[in-house]
Amino acid sequence: MAYLKYKDLVKFLIEDEDQKIYLKELADYRKGDIRTYIKRGIFCVPALDELDYILKKLDLTIEDLGLSEETASMLDRGFIIPVWGSRLKPLFLINYSWLRDKSKKYINVYPAENREYIKKMKLYGAHNLKQGLIEDRMFVVEGAFDVLRLEQYGIPASCILGTKTMPYHKHFYARFTRVIFVSDEDGSGDAAYRQFKKDIPHAERLRITGRANDVDEFGGSNTREFQEWIEYAKTLGVKNRNLN
Repeated sequence: MAYLKYKDLVKFLIEDEDQKIYLKELADYRKGDIRTYIKRGIFCVPALDELDYILKKLDLTIEDLGLSEETASMLDRGFIIPVWGSRLKPLFLINYSWLRDKSKKYINVYPAENREYIKKMKLYGAHNLKQGLIEDRMFVVEGAFDVLRLEQYGIPASCILGTKTMPYHKHFYARFTRVIFVSDEDGSGDAAYRQFKKDIPHAERLRITGRANDVDEFGGSNTREFQEWIEYAKTLGVKNRNLN
């Protein structure tokens, strides 16, 4: 069975002018980096029939994504963030749109097959596993765009896409000597860190300075405070290991 291939998707995004316009809009809205978004295979589905067009370009069908028609309709009108496994094979998709109600900005779209199993692997950033193992560190943030913001600066990051630490997460983070948790500064960050620390005892915390609520917002501010913070984060905990 065919599936969404990382290299094919990135090549399509580099070549498709409409997608670059959509991603430029996303980058402008979030004050982010369009190159990072393309690198991680984020694409826009402005209408459901547009999904068919994109899949045809990639020699795929909705069935190849493992989605029913009902589930595929959840991809209508939004940016699609593929959740890649450590071997760059897609696990599931996240539909993001800032135009929806706050509670529905992010919608996880799971394949029908192995749905419950995949939900137990609900982690964004497994694609950074190799770099994290080489540097023997992994940053943990609270959202996909926080992960992408740190990736923009060459920092391996991940998020568990929720508040519950599952066995898969414990196994994933056990592989690193340094696990650096950067929580949101919106009032719930302290509780999030306490829960994570309970489940991942060797985790440590790095606070955001300045007035931002999260890493992505902090990065978008492009202030002197952020530049100093990100330069510190770039080298924090780095320990190059030979994996051969």
